[in-house]
Amino acid sequence: MDSSTPDAYVYCFGVGDGWPNKERNHSSFLYRLEVNPILVDCGEPLSRTYLNAGFSYDEFDAILLSHFHGDHFGGFLMFLQGLWLRERRKNLKVYMPSDGIAVVENLIQVACLFKELMPFKLEFVPIRDREEFTIGAHTITPVRTTHLNSLRDQFHHLYPLRFDCFAFGIRSKHRYIVHSSDIGAPEDLIPLLNRPVDFMMCELAHFNPAKLFEMLSRYPIGQLRLTHLPPFLWENSQEVIDLGQKLCPGLNFSIAEECCALELPGDKSVMLSQSLDISKMSSSRR
Repeated sequence: MDSSTPDAYVYCFGVGDGWPNKERNHSSFLYRLEVNPILVDCGEPLSRTYLNAGFSYDEFDAILLSHFHGDHFGGFLMFLQGLWLRERRKNLKVYMPSDGIAVVENLIQVACLFKELMPFKLEFVPIRDREEFTIGAHTITPVRTTHLNSLRDQFHHLYPLRFDCFAFGIRSKHRYIVHSSDIGAPEDLIPLLNRPVDFMMCELAHFNPAKLFEMLSRYPIGQLRLTHLPPFLWENSQEVIDLGQKLCPGLNFSIAEECCALELPGDKSVMLSQSLDISKMSSSRR
């Protein structure tokens, strides 16, 4: 980092959806809001993209795991191994749906990534719907989405899980961020839209884009970045942009690109729409 680096940004390690893809990595985002950076999701190949970005392994204060689909969780085990081998020192809390805690505890044991090996204290913390918690100076509001409801209805009798998936509101001193993770419908986000949103990162894989734009037109959104597009929308991204401009005239939005940083607007900052030069963010490039 150098003196030109802004005090608040999101670094996009992966913006792809669940399909295998030669061009896009899977979901992972580093939010830095003045202080106490937070890593959201660990889609693969995070171990490689994180190293290439040049961040310190003590850069972030906590990890939020929205759910356990592979495109959001598949890189976690290797990334944890990287934190050990690269000698992270900060204690680490990993917040996750409660279904996964015992599973992840067992997983790191069979992978021989014993907590006793780590040069930091590692703790797994359950997330519960609407139960706020703090990470440093930030207040996190998790809201359960309907993303996994159809699987719950189909398989609950075989697998008695909670089938939780969470979107997040991240509130800092000068900014309010909404990160959708995976949602079943745009209406899943309404509980997080009870205040003006400075920046929203929203997926676009599981519903008609028109429904998202129509809903967001009723709310004050400073910037919207779209991620997690399915293959047919990536191939027709200009049509998505044209639709958004038609349904949400004046909304500052674009499709997020990976391995780049976006400055986060706030109530005391100038809203910027352009990506920052990756060379300002890291000592090496992919």
